[in-house]
Amino acid sequence: MSPFASLARPRLLTGGPFRWFLGARLLSMAGDHLFTVALAFAVLEAGHPAAALGAVVAAGLVPKIVLTPLAGTWCDRLDRRLVLVAGDLVAAAATAAVAAVVVAGGASVPVLVLLAALLGAATAFFDPAAMGLIAEIVPEPRRRQANASLGLVSSAAMIAGPALAGVLVALLGPAPVIAADAVSFALSAALLARIDRPRPARPAAARRSLLGDLGEGWREFARQTWLWLLTAQFAVYVCGGLTLFTVLGPVIARDRLGGASAWGLIQAGLGVGYLAGRLVSFRFRPARPALAACLLVAATVPGNVALACAGSPLPVLLGQALTGWALAVYATLWSTLVTGRIPEDRLSRVVAADQAISLTTLPLASAAVAALAAVTGYRAALVGGAAATLLVTALVARTRAIGAVRDAPT
Repeated sequence: MSPFASLARPRLLTGGPFRWFLGARLLSMAGDHLFTVALAFAVLEAGHPAAALGAVVAAGLVPKIVLTPLAGTWCDRLDRRLVLVAGDLVAAAATAAVAAVVVAGGASVPVLVLLAALLGAATAFFDPAAMGLIAEIVPEPRRRQANASLGLVSSAAMIAGPALAGVLVALLGPAPVIAADAVSFALSAALLARIDRPRPARPAAARRSLLGDLGEGWREFARQTWLWLLTAQFAVYVCGGLTLFTVLGPVIARDRLGGASAWGLIQAGLGVGYLAGRLVSFRFRPARPALAACLLVAATVPGNVALACAGSPLPVLLGQALTGWALAVYATLWSTLVTGRIPEDRLSRVVAADQAISLTTLPLASAAVAALAAVTGYRAALVGGAAATLLVTALVARTRAIGAVRDAPT
């Protein structure tokens, strides 16, 4: 049998309480893609400028940056399933309120900013609680399969969601589509509520003040050298790769690649690559997973170099497909490493520490990229960012902490 035959038949993990979690994630992610497209058109159709849309998007991001570290602490203290259910219900209420104000014609920027901030605060708890809950409901030997299953669902939602959202917004208008996202949050909460598992005991002696627990989470993050090395490396990629491509890509596509249609094809390549990477993740089990994750970041470089140098969209599309493939495999490796190597009672706080760094890096990098490119030129900025990504990848790959992380036998 060809080794690629098994890759074509991934086995989703759908048994036990995880099936409710997987269904909840599918609903929630599909709804998120609907909301993103519909909100943009709701703001613009209300007569607000593009800057207003930026303000609404930023309003959803700021609470995540502020609350994520504390969210991890609370998720390690409380029942993570109930945290997720409560977050989905608050998000459903906030999204339904957005739909209502759009229908009523009262979609003023201050109102949308307030509701976006509430939605951002609700979703700040998701990643820390979800990673901890996976560790509770999925035995360690099956977590790679669980993370790959979640990734495959995410990829399907990423490919189908925006296209479906565009069609529905064109047919129905933004408000019903935003309301559909509210329903998806409510259904997600109902599925999460069905998860039945014994809650892990939290020793009373280990209880500290909120700040004490927060500090313990950051100390655990710092103690895991392989983790903070990967986090630092990925932050460099966010600055030198992801943000440059995202900010400069549409401008370059307009100027010399064929415009919006070419940019849409390039982004579709990212989605296809991401889906392919998730399929590979079911079978890919490197002996040194941290080193493999580190080296996968280097595979994002060709897309940026192609964007800097190519005169047609095809090389950029192929580079983005490779980027999507690499990031998808990276995500599964990272999630499996974290849920398998971080103590369960500190897992949410460690995930929150990583998320806080990532969430802070992205807006700072976005603000700096345009100014940098204006000084150096687009090509120099993209090639320089690619070189920085490769340099840091090489340095991190040579560290003992990364090479020492071995795959656990099953």
